[in-house]
Amino acid sequence: MDVPVAYLLAQKAGRPVKIVMSYSEELTAGSPSHPSVITVRTGVKRDGRMVARYLRAVHSTGAYGGHKPIRASIGGAGTAGPYRIDHTFMEAIHVYTNTVPGGFWRAPGALQAMFAVESHIDLVARELGMDPAEFRLKNIIGEGEENALGVRLQGVKARPTLQAALDAAGWKRPKPGRNYGRGIAMYERFTGAGPSWVILTAGTDGSLTLLTVNGDQGTGLRTVLCQTVAEEMGVPIGQVRVVVGDTDAAPFNIDIGFGGSRSTNIGGHVVIQACNELREKLVAQAAQALDCPKDQVVYQAGRFWNRDDRRRELSLREVVAKAGGSGPISVTAKIEVPMERSSTSFVAQVAEVEVDPETGQVRLDRFITAHDVGTIINPIGHQGQIDGGAVMAIGAALMEEIALENGQVTTPHLGDYKLPSIADIPRLKTVLVRSDSGPGPYEAKAIGEMANVSPPAAIANAVADAVGVRLFELPITSEKVYNALKGRA
Repeated sequence: MDVPVAYLLAQKAGRPVKIVMSYSEELTAGSPSHPSVITVRTGVKRDGRMVARYLRAVHSTGAYGGHKPIRASIGGAGTAGPYRIDHTFMEAIHVYTNTVPGGFWRAPGALQAMFAVESHIDLVARELGMDPAEFRLKNIIGEGEENALGVRLQGVKARPTLQAALDAAGWKRPKPGRNYGRGIAMYERFTGAGPSWVILTAGTDGSLTLLTVNGDQGTGLRTVLCQTVAEEMGVPIGQVRVVVGDTDAAPFNIDIGFGGSRSTNIGGHVVIQACNELREKLVAQAAQALDCPKDQVVYQAGRFWNRDDRRRELSLREVVAKAGGSGPISVTAKIEVPMERSSTSFVAQVAEVEVDPETGQVRLDRFITAHDVGTIINPIGHQGQIDGGAVMAIGAALMEEIALENGQVTTPHLGDYKLPSIADIPRLKTVLVRSDSGPGPYEAKAIGEMANVSPPAAIANAVADAVGVRLFELPITSEKVYNALKGRA
């Protein structure tokens, strides 16, 4: 939101400009998520099979129309969930309101939509007298079937992912006490795609430098790109570095940027192309030095030799140095990664809560998340995305709320706007369901916007299971649960 202002001030001043906001300024002027009213209707046959879905999402857009999610504001195809539904109608409406303009955050619109949809799924199951997990298993999408947008999916791992979450949670086992509940929710999301661009340079010291304009807001993208270069060029990762370029470093509109669960997909593919082109250049240079045809040169683990005579080997540093006055060897790669509409990812999450009926306090005791994953390029970063996304959504589910009065924010500091601390984080368990159908490099799948969407619905479903009250609004505070319990009484 502040980038255009920084651009203008830097242009006028002729100097770099940095904008710093206090917590109070962030909470009162930052671009929050869109408050939403979502209506869901589902047609169901007597045997429990869903046949129709209607969804209408009305978003408070704030005072201005910039940075508005379009189809993403209802979570895209994921809004209907990973289920077989023959007939669907979904619409999103943005309403101008006298409030702070809304903006993007991790899976725009999806958390709101899936809170409504997955809570609704539980309501339908209970109305039919079915177990919510069994109802989902009955309607879960299968291999080669069409999703809600009519896209036929391949490599579908929806059922194994759901079953893995249920098994890890011990869904059927007795609950440890009264007022203890379990809830489940699911989500599915495509891996994003689009254009990407890099410059890869082999230095005279044997180093490899990758210039990218794809920023890293916490996904660990730079590490993944370093890993990809190291893997493709057969060198230790310590020989590789990534530099993030500015607007002077690259042509306009050559990279779509991070967001949309696309960074590893587009960044990895363009890096692989750059490595292929750089190897060709290096092999040509090595062939001259080795006095042999290019097709006789073998490159492996940063070294070059003649296939017919390995008595003489050249290192990467030596080959670059022999380029003479031309110095480092560079290649520029640009790619348009197509959207792979037949491949998607699934997540199933189970929340276990204990509710104090005297106060309405909800204690999240355990949280299980099962993910359909392809090749995991960076295991530490991958798990960090899962844990961070889950904790982020736990905050949205139980405590985070920007309160408004006459259009003005009344929670201007972190004393009123509660964030989850270590004391609020439950026991976390992750189950990974392996897949070989990822669209990313090495068949990787997206993970960044998977773990943070369905936890609020899982928690709401668990609260309803624990004490029999259904909350239709986030966050699920003690006050709301207490009032619901008193109203039921």
